Amino acid sequence: MGKQNNKETVEFLISHDANINEKDNYGLTALHYAAKQNNKETAELLILHGANINEKDEYGRIALHYAVEHTIEKTAELFISHGANINEKDNNGETALHKVARYNNKETVELLISHGANINEKDRFGETALFNAVMNELKVIAEVLILHGAAIDEKDIYGRTVLHHSTSNNSKEIAELLISHGANINEKDKDKTTVLHMALYKFNKRMIKFLILHGANIGCPKVCLAQT
Repeated sequence: MGKQNNKETVEFLISHDANINEKDNYGLTALHYAAKQNNKETAELLILHGANINEKDEYGRIALHYAVEHTIEKTAELFISHGANINEKDNNGETALHKVARYNNKETVELLISHGANINEKDRFGETALFNAVMNELKVIAEVLILHGAAIDEKDIYGRTVLHHSTSNNSKEIAELLISHGANINEKDKDKTTVLHMALYKFNKRMIKFLILHGANIGCPKVCLAQT
C-alpha cells in the first residue's frame, strides 16, 4: 500500500473513532508501522490525534527505535520533537543510539547525540553504542561517537573493551583508530585475555605485528604457555 493510501486509511479510521493506540499481536501500534515504513505524513497525523509516542511493543521498542533502525532521519526528528524518550531502552537494554550505531548513518547518530542521547549507556550485555559501531567495522560512526565522549576502555559483561572486539574481527583500521584515541592496548578481560592474546589465537601476523609496534606487552602471553 502506498504512503498516500496509508494516510487516507488512517484518516478514515480516525473519523470513525478507531482506537489510535490499538496494538496487534506483536504489540505494534499504527505509529510503530508508520515508523517502519518511513511514512512521516502518517506519523504526523497519528501524533496529532493522540498517538502515544513512547508506546512499547512486545520487544520494548518505541517508534523511534524503528525509525533509526531504518535510518530514517526526518521521521526520527519528528518523534524527538514530539517528546520521544531518546534514551528509552528496549528489552535488550538498547537505546536508539545503540541501534543506529550499527548502520552507516552519521546524520542520525549526530541527531540523537545533539538531543541528549546518553553516549555511554549500556545494554544488557554491557555494551555501549561504540561497541556496535566497532563490531560492524563502521569507522566513521565510531569516530563520531569517540569525538562526542564515548568511553574507549568501557568494558562489557565479559570484561572486553572495544579494542578486544576490533582485534577479534581482525579490523586493523578500527584498532588503529581506537589506539590513536588512547585505548589501553594491554587491558585484560575477565579471563585475563589481552588483545595480543586474541591476535595470537587467530594467528593474525599482521595484527600481532601492529599491536606490538603500538606497545602491546609481549612478555609470554598465556597462549604461549598453553602451547609449551
